[in-house]
Amino acid sequence: MHEFIDLFGFFDWQQAYEYVAKLNDEDTGANWRLPSIKELQANNELACEEPALNPFVFPNVPMGQVWSGTPHNKFEDSSYNYEYRNSIIFYSARTVKHFVHAVKSCAANTK
Repeated sequence: MHEFIDLFGFFDWQQAYEYVAKLNDEDTGANWRLPSIKELQANNELACEEPALNPFVFPNVPMGQVWSGTPHNKFEDSSYNYEYRNSIIFYSARTVKHFVHAVKSCAANTK
């Protein structure tokens, strides 16, 4: 289970990492991070379109690409990003600006 923060506005990849580090500095014990491309893709809701997300779980999500923490395996200066509108995986140079969803793992309620 994960908790999400939507960071509206555009960030390049380095700025996204710096912002996540700032979240961790402000939230003692937090483990905020950029989600993997697989985590972003797993949020896809087949019953929804434009965006392909459940609006009750992810309200007000901007229609654009979102950075992942997954680097491209061939191009060292690129990382993967996900486009919620049509559920497509892309990759971009890390200097390009995209939206960011910061995530952190939450302990499952075992009661």
